[in-house]
Amino acid sequence: MSNRNQLLKKAIGETTLDGDAYLVSFTPRSSQVFCAEQIVTLYASFESHVIDGGASLLRWNDLSITAKDTTEGTVFMYVRSSTTSSEVESKEWVGPYINTNIDLSDFTDRYTQFKIVISSQKASPPYVEKATISRIDLSNTENFYLQTIDLDFNPQKIIVSCNYTMDDDTALQFAVAGEDTVDKNKYQIISTNSINNLTDIPELTKKVKLMFMASGKANIPYDVDEFAFIISGNGKRQLNNK
Repeated sequence: MSNRNQLLKKAIGETTLDGDAYLVSFTPRSSQVFCAEQIVTLYASFESHVIDGGASLLRWNDLSITAKDTTEGTVFMYVRSSTTSSEVESKEWVGPYINTNIDLSDFTDRYTQFKIVISSQKASPPYVEKATISRIDLSNTENFYLQTIDLDFNPQKIIVSCNYTMDDDTALQFAVAGEDTVDKNKYQIISTNSINNLTDIPELTKKVKLMFMASGKANIPYDVDEFAFIISGNGKRQLNNK
């Protein structure tokens, strides 16, 4: 048993965040199942420290591992997140994920943590050489503004529909302002394909201006193939296609 535990102690190498490596702690556990012969299943588990995505975080991108001998057992991955660092460890784990690459695009909270569990009944269990988590932030942003639209009513709701293509390391957001401005602080972030209440623009305005915000770590190539929106308010609505 001790020899196999020693092997499992090597089952997880290092974890990195943006090129920074972190030390790994190891907790071996075992369970026994008795049948025609004794079967011993050993588990190695690793929980990362709470990772701060930074104030400019747009969303998490992915969690990937580099593993060997995966046929000799199973590698499970779990993720949890929160808006504050103190609350992360009280959150439920999301998972298990069995793939070696997890799409984290639905995780937008600033603080996150991941866990890796290795299960094996073999003398040479899977070996995880490296775990890497990446994020998309606002460190590189390009804004594109549409022409200001004059209305004959006060806008209260907006629906935006958009088809676009872009690299995996890029995110596209939409925002609307109630005046002709390029001041980002005067724009309200809106979601696509859903009804957005315009609560953060001047109540009596009769103008709208939309902005695209493309964010990523490097270049931000994207193509907007089709864009349309409906604005409503005071019992009226206006449809625009671009």
